[in-house]
Amino acid sequence: MPALGADVDGLPWAGIVLLSSPPDAATDGIPWGCWGNERDSPLKTPSAMQESATPNPHSAVPHRVAVTLVWATFLLLCAGALVTTEGAGMAFRDWPTSDGYNMFLYPWFAAAWDKFIEHGHRLLGALVGLITIVLTVCLWKFERRGWVVALGAAALALVIVQGTLGGLRVRAD
Repeated sequence: MPALGADVDGLPWAGIVLLSSPPDAATDGIPWGCWGNERDSPLKTPSAMQESATPNPHSAVPHRVAVTLVWATFLLLCAGALVTTEGAGMAFRDWPTSDGYNMFLYPWFAAAWDKFIEHGHRLLGALVGLITIVLTVCLWKFERRGWVVALGAAALALVIVQGTLGGLRVRAD
């Protein structure tokens, strides 16, 4: 078995087991990497999976959008931490506007530091919401597994709830 991160069959692998691939008839719907293509073989190397696996009929688009969403959410968390550290959470007294401006038209590069970082956090939140909408549409269009589509819809609902809670916090102050 190759070492973790080793080059296998010309492909650089970060791990030995694939965790998310389409189910096939031999696994009764269990994803590859959990049980492999045979019930008695719990783990397979990538080369063994390539030999016995059916081609992936799924589009790579939902995966790429999901990875983008993870990174955007990480940046949003970092921006939120900066807003909290700087005490800029209530730099604006209105929502969804910013000092009466449309949120996307606010001149935030000319703003004071607290308004600059708070507005940047708002814009990152809007970006995360937009990417979540794109992910939900991609899952609805490309994904056959209903539970994955349902998780995408739940993620969208939770992002909407989180944004609404943030807006209500501003309005309640």
